[in-house]
Amino acid sequence: MVPKFYVALAFPFVALGLTAAGLAAPLKLSTKCKMPDTVKGRFDHLAVDVDGNRLFLAAETAHEVLVFDLRTGEYLRAIPDNQIPSAIFVREDLNRIFVSDGGVGEVFVYDVE
Repeated sequence: MVPKFYVALAFPFVALGLTAAGLAAPLKLSTKCKMPDTVKGRFDHLAVDVDGNRLFLAAETAHEVLVFDLRTGEYLRAIPDNQIPSAIFVREDLNRIFVSDGGVGEVFVYDVE
């Protein structure tokens, strides 16, 4: 059994946490990205290119990285020839993306426009 003193001490913190959570605005859907019909299966990491307004998605079972327009959610193209694309890292200052491939144990570096 928990002593009453500890319960009374914890109550203000619990109440504050519930109040703060209740005041937070709910998430609002802004865009949906429709997957190409040819892509099925597992996905891994995402990366965002804010300057280029692009979303990169590692489609593991499709063996490619999908590229979407952030504003419209439109599928733009795929970066093929990855065995198991995993983590994606965007360097906007270099105009490059780095994709780790778990299938071959390499990192691919792509110049982006």
